Amino acid sequence: MSRYRWAVGALIVSVGCATGSAAVASPTTTPVPFQETFPGYAGVCDFPVTITFDTQQTMREYAAGDVIRTNVTGKGSVTLTNDDNGRTVTVNASGPTLGSKKGTRGTGHWVLIGTDAQAEFLPFPPGAWLYSGRIGNLDAADYGKVFRGQITDLCAAIG
Repeated sequence: MSRYRWAVGALIVSVGCATGSAAVASPTTTPVPFQETFPGYAGVCDFPVTITFDTQQTMREYAAGDVIRTNVTGKGSVTLTNDDNGRTVTVNASGPTLGSKKGTRGTGHWVLIGTDAQAEFLPFPPGAWLYSGRIGNLDAADYGKVFRGQITDLCAAIG
């Protein structure tokens, strides 16, 4: 299993992308469910964790030719379990996320997960984080500059 597959899952929970230009037509609707468990994952917290994604989301793409606008909505949650002490936290990770030619943004809840090994590529600190509020540009190089709201350290919640 790819070391970064779960990170892709986190992004599916939290990010929709859009590019191109054309006149807006009726939306194309695509289910984007993601149910996956990654047991004993090391490098996210100071202890091994089991990460479970459970989403029942839908992506709508509005376009006539190239995609020019997207939105991802629906229920989504992420559960982290500390494999050393059994403590668990389940959080809402349902976004929603809106994408356009100007970037990807949203107001809601996103779970962002990354390891120290990925630190140079992450727009947020390594660890497991619940972002609740408004992200002005999910494509930004530094979420700290575009996020307004509350950030919860999920590793601390189960440590």
